[in-house]
Amino acid sequence: MVKTTSKLTFEEYLEYDDGTDNRYELFDGELVELPPESEPNHWRVMWLMLQLVKLINPRLIKMHSCELQVP
Repeated sequence: MVKTTSKLTFEEYLEYDDGTDNRYELFDGELVELPPESEPNHWRVMWLMLQLVKLINPRLIKMHSCELQVP
């Protein structure tokens, strides 16, 4: 968790930039660093997409780029 001097408001969170590529979520006014994407999470997203394709027109599904992690 990133320590801040006081609890952040949502507006302050939207403006926050620590100069890194780290991603954060706001939890009870505190910044919590999000971990890189994991293989199990990536698989869940792919599974959900495959299920959606069965139900709706595939052209309505918009893909969002995934994070690339280089060990």
